[in-house]
Amino acid sequence: MGTYVTYDASAEVLHFTDGSFWTMGSISASGEQDAGSLYPTVMEDSNGNQIQISYLAGTGSSSANTSARVSYIYAANTTYQFSYAQQCSQGVCFAHLTSISNSSSTGENYTFATPPTSLWPRPSIPALTGLGRFCSR
Repeated sequence: MGTYVTYDASAEVLHFTDGSFWTMGSISASGEQDAGSLYPTVMEDSNGNQIQISYLAGTGSSSANTSARVSYIYAANTTYQFSYAQQCSQGVCFAHLTSISNSSSTGENYTFATPPTSLWPRPSIPALTGLGRFCSR
């Protein structure tokens, strides 16, 4: 089978057999649900092409690159910006992705919506009259 990836813990770099690598420069802060998890801040292929990723500050931290929430992606002369909105339910708040925009004029801009925090009470469903004739054999 063989080894497909190796991790250099002292340099925090994930090396792939094709020569590409990821620098794992983001570590989730202790206040995050995934505290201690590593995320790539540089992804470079074997030809030297790079994608750089920056992350927001994690809960309880003032430093960037301490959460899993992407802030910016820099790739091929284009910057992608990620925006978030806080959504709280029963005193617990989470940041939800609301949009992705880019610095070029290619039209790659996306907006996301989050459903309401509660799905209860269920919406009323009108009586389904005459359904039996469609469901019978």
